[in-house]
Amino acid sequence: MPSNDVLWPTFRGPADLTEIERVPLEERGLPATTYELRTRAACLWPDRPAVSVLADPTPTPRRLGGGGFTALAKAPGSYVHAS
Repeated sequence: MPSNDVLWPTFRGPADLTEIERVPLEERGLPATTYELRTRAACLWPDRPAVSVLADPTPTPRRLGGGGFTALAKAPGSYVHAS
């Protein structure tokens, strides 16, 4: 995986765009698919909410962390029905 400065370059304002755009997207090591994106995010931040579902009228959404969401990546609707 590329270094953080390539994946998440520092952006303080419009003057930084020229430097950021010197690195082509192909060289940034970005995920090729949404599945790869979710898998990478789950590895980097397994305890952060990956999805919040308002399955009923209560004001508190049901949340599923990155690791759990990755397990349901092919059938995320099953989380709504299982809860």
